[in-house]
Amino acid sequence: MAMMRSKAAMYAILTTLTGQVGVEFGELERIYVAGAFGRHIDPRQAITLGMLPDLELETYKGIGNSSLHGAEQILFDEEARLRARDIGQKITYIELNVNQDFMIRFSGSRFIPHTDPKVFPSVPVFS
Repeated sequence: MAMMRSKAAMYAILTTLTGQVGVEFGELERIYVAGAFGRHIDPRQAITLGMLPDLELETYKGIGNSSLHGAEQILFDEEARLRARDIGQKITYIELNVNQDFMIRFSGSRFIPHTDPKVFPSVPVFS
């Protein structure tokens, strides 16, 4: 049950964030998946479960411990510090626990792959 909630939350977060900024999944050239999870994830399996959007597998890149790598860059590279400061000024904060759109998307994402099979065209539908 916890795994289903986690997979639903991940997909609902992705759809809510892209919707809030007006971007379609198909417009994304690259999606970085961080942490140990990102390093070991199989994008095909994650798509089949409905955890990640149904995009070309090459879109996904596992990058491991991105926070540690970013901290090292900021510590030793002035240009990286300036880029980080600039990015920080552009961040949009979205409170998901009170976001009605997120809650609706979360409910639809609690099934494998999703309540709407059209959003996962590469995943076979069995009846």
